[in-house]
Amino acid sequence: MLRACFAILRNLFTRATASVLLAAFWICGPAIPASAQSVPASSPNIVLIFADDLGYGDVGAYGAADILTPNIDRLAGEGIRLTSFYTAASCSLSRAMLMTGSYAPRISLARNFTPSAVGGLSSSEITVGEIMKSGGYATGIFGKWHLGDHFQFRPQRHGFDEFYGLPYSSDMWPFHHRTAETAGEDPRLTAARQRAQLTGSAG
Repeated sequence: MLRACFAILRNLFTRATASVLLAAFWICGPAIPASAQSVPASSPNIVLIFADDLGYGDVGAYGAADILTPNIDRLAGEGIRLTSFYTAASCSLSRAMLMTGSYAPRISLARNFTPSAVGGLSSSEITVGEIMKSGGYATGIFGKWHLGDHFQFRPQRHGFDEFYGLPYSSDMWPFHHRTAETAGEDPRLTAARQRAQLTGSAG
């Protein structure tokens, strides 16, 4: 059922917003009630779009005149626009704040999680996914999670029924050539760094 909601989300974006689509972090949930009996018929479906590197005025609903986003504008017009979310200046911190309703320092987060990070969003935190599930909703995330990629930190451990996407940022694959050198590192990382030097992409 959540896959159908994902298809609807995919159709919201036009070619003009393709770059936003690639960076988007979607919570397609609580989108569809788990059962007709568990949630009153008046309970709304909720689709929240949370995107990296998207400025406040980059979509028409918030004043953009040079970028055409008619489908997102329609979604904003027929739904609720949130205008007072104060975000952190990095991916993991802003996602943690959205998930928990807490400032990042209160939940001991100071920077983005990389693929080699041993930590993630603590299981002691109550997320919006858990709150909505307790109300009888089915929940899902489609896109970028970036709150810990180890099994115990993934969305399914934080109140989400489904997850389809990246556990970290798209430029943070485990063998990124700009990853700092460490003693005893994986040979594949060393090889990636050497290839980048040969091709001139090491920066």
